[in-house]
Amino acid sequence: MTQTMSSLFTWIADWWRTGGGASVSGTRVSWPATGGRTAVNESAAAPIGDGRFDVVLRYQAPTRIPLSVAYTRYRDPGGAGRIGDTATTQVTLPAAPAMTTTTLELPALPTDGAASFRPILTIGAAGLVIEDLAIVPRPVSDLVRSWAAAEAVNTAGRDSRLRAWARPGDTAVMIMASQWGHTQCRPPEGWTASYTQSIATGRSGYVATRTVTGDAWQHLEADPWGGKANGARDRALLIVLRGATQAQVIGWQDTTPTLPQDRSWLLASQLHAVAATHDTVWTMPGAGPRMQAGQRTPTASWSTLHALAGAGTPVLPQGATRPQGWAAVVFQPRVSGPRASVWTGEAEVPARVGRMPRGAASVDALLAKRGFVVAHRGGSASWPESSMQAYTQAVAHGADALEVSCHRTSDGVWIVAHDQTLQRVDHSAPATPITQMTWEQVRRFRTKGQPIVRLEQILEAYGRSHVLVVDPKGSALQHQDFLKRFRPETTVFKFSADATWLLSAAQRAGFRTWGYGYAEHALDGRLATWASACDYLGMEYGASAEAWKRTLEIGKPVWAHICPTRQAYETGLSAGAVGCMVSGISSVLPKGV
Repeated sequence: MTQTMSSLFTWIADWWRTGGGASVSGTRVSWPATGGRTAVNESAAAPIGDGRFDVVLRYQAPTRIPLSVAYTRYRDPGGAGRIGDTATTQVTLPAAPAMTTTTLELPALPTDGAASFRPILTIGAAGLVIEDLAIVPRPVSDLVRSWAAAEAVNTAGRDSRLRAWARPGDTAVMIMASQWGHTQCRPPEGWTASYTQSIATGRSGYVATRTVTGDAWQHLEADPWGGKANGARDRALLIVLRGATQAQVIGWQDTTPTLPQDRSWLLASQLHAVAATHDTVWTMPGAGPRMQAGQRTPTASWSTLHALAGAGTPVLPQGATRPQGWAAVVFQPRVSGPRASVWTGEAEVPARVGRMPRGAASVDALLAKRGFVVAHRGGSASWPESSMQAYTQAVAHGADALEVSCHRTSDGVWIVAHDQTLQRVDHSAPATPITQMTWEQVRRFRTKGQPIVRLEQILEAYGRSHVLVVDPKGSALQHQDFLKRFRPETTVFKFSADATWLLSAAQRAGFRTWGYGYAEHALDGRLATWASACDYLGMEYGASAEAWKRTLEIGKPVWAHICPTRQAYETGLSAGAVGCMVSGISSVLPKGV
């Protein structure tokens, strides 16, 4: 078998193995004795880029395997000029009786003074078999793989280069904006460019694209200035769109471009102003992270170039200065392979493929959408609760976020379940609390007929496409171990509003919190006393008008809970909720993929 996962380093060929009597058979490496170590050869060190990488493993293990990951950084390309090893990150691979694939999303590498790196993995127990191992740059979002920014003023900064990771089939976009109306800057050869001079605001710039070819990961490098030393403030972005096709450039113009509703787009703006003017930081619902070159300074004139990728309509802050130029690249987002089939147990039959909707890209994007829908236990009134079937159906029906309640088993595996025991969802289960059961014991039972789900499965399937609203339930004392599995920008920590100690701990860890209460708590004033630990509050959709009035007067965004029908959802919104926790997803969002 050959390596099938695309990687910066070729599994087996670029790695050495040691310790534990490591044995190799094809692409399978086994450590049957005491664990060991595997690391990339120094000569195969790769560019460090922005330092954000994932480790993707296809492995098998009879028990949980401790794993530590470190990196060696080098001052020069190709593993020359060793700086030293980074701090080690400790993770645990769940037991996997059969080959399984998992992704480890690790802390970003420090990039200061470093040009290249190599990974080092230490296996802490016997029995691990690795069939494939890939180190891949972590994408910025579902649409954007990577990006880089550069700026120049007069002759300063003209030697700067833009560098970003790309794969064959990606579309690279270079956007350049100039304070002057007749910039001489042009992209390098090989780029298709649209240059605009003297737009109505007296600015200029270009938008250039190129399709990434080849058969391996590439670290693109480009000079956005074309060797020209203008006397202007110039800004540039290099943005790599993941597998985008049919890219169409809309060059710089002084109004927001008209964008087609059946495509996605990369939208950019430029603004050049004096110190007293504030920058215009526009938003776009559902977009990924902001990409920016330059920033406002209160002591001198400044220039900025902003870009967002998505399919929403740009929203300018009220009273803000309008950008002096807009440009866009309209494109068809990547889709999965052209064919699919399903094994029925007797034969392989063709299956229909549909593009799954993407949820809110961040907590901020979620809260920016009036009437957002959070799938409670995946939609417990529509499908078997807390099952992969429920979460997949909720995504297919267009839920903006997923609520995930968890417990930690006695051997440290976080599983998705609401109650302290499994008896309500599986009548054959014992009265033993989940926290006193091992994962091997838990997995024997079902949730309403569906397999019990591990948290890692939810994270792997939807951790990047949807905001998660997470609750540690009966394992609240292990909240630190729980929280380290999530990203604050895409996660809301949820618990009963009276648990202020727990909600405050989540806030200190950088997470936004949702504390849910009931009508009695609003009416007797307790909800107001708990509110300092809550970024958002929850109130029953059917609570009295007075209970809603007192909740809203606290001054925090309020989510209605838990809505089993479309009527309940609309009742919550009419009462003043910004969004709703919904169990009846198929009622509120009846049309699915």
